[in-house]
Amino acid sequence: MWKKIFKNQLTKVAMEMTPGLEEEFEEGQIVEDINSTCPHKGSIGMAVMVSPSTVTYIVRNEGGTYKPGDELTKTKDQLRVLDFA
Repeated sequence: MWKKIFKNQLTKVAMEMTPGLEEEFEEGQIVEDINSTCPHKGSIGMAVMVSPSTVTYIVRNEGGTYKPGDELTKTKDQLRVLDFA
């Protein structure tokens, strides 16, 4: 019993520490770079290609190191899906 509880808690902590890994990414979604150490943090764009470990998106906003039209590829753990619903 304790083994199962520990495993559930460990899984929960791991998911909280890696927010992008729990997301299901699909082409056409709007994504945001949330990696605090990445120069593209805050970039937002539409996903145009999704692989098992990365997402490529076309930037829609402007920042110090990115502009609309830039194509960026990030590992999934650096991104989150924005929900505009």
